[in-house]
Amino acid sequence: MKKIRLLFIAVMSVALLLVTTACKNPVLDITWYELKGSGTYNSVDNTSTIKLSGGVELNIPNVSTELMTAEIEQWEFMISEGPSIVLYINSSISYEVLGDYTLKEDGDSTFLRLGIETVIPRAGDIYNGANPDTVSLTLWVVDNNDNVYELSAAAPFELTRE
Repeated sequence: MKKIRLLFIAVMSVALLLVTTACKNPVLDITWYELKGSGTYNSVDNTSTIKLSGGVELNIPNVSTELMTAEIEQWEFMISEGPSIVLYINSSISYEVLGDYTLKEDGDSTFLRLGIETVIPRAGDIYNGANPDTVSLTLWVVDNNDNVYELSAAAPFELTRE
């Protein structure tokens, strides 16, 4: 009798495990395909520019029975010189830091892209005399199943001082 109970418990446990894993929403595998950053500072007219872009590829799992989509919910760029953060820009404070700029957020079922570029050079040295060498981008992506993904990457940043 004890063996039958143990066997019953084992079978029910396996069945429960299969049901709970089968009912979970599939999750995306998201990989970086691009991250670039560059900027200028012109000492003659005391203006700065910046151009940043990043993109990720959405890999939809084979177990998905429905079309999966995703979008960028929030983002933040950090421009650094070594370990020191020189410039911090996120989706909430970007205008205060950069003034007029273009923001391009687009995507489809395979890629999500984000780009920022100053339209009118910003007065002053937004780099505060530093020579940043790294751009970092963190994205918070949400899929149509309300799964949230946080992704971070870093790449070289090129600053030209004139």
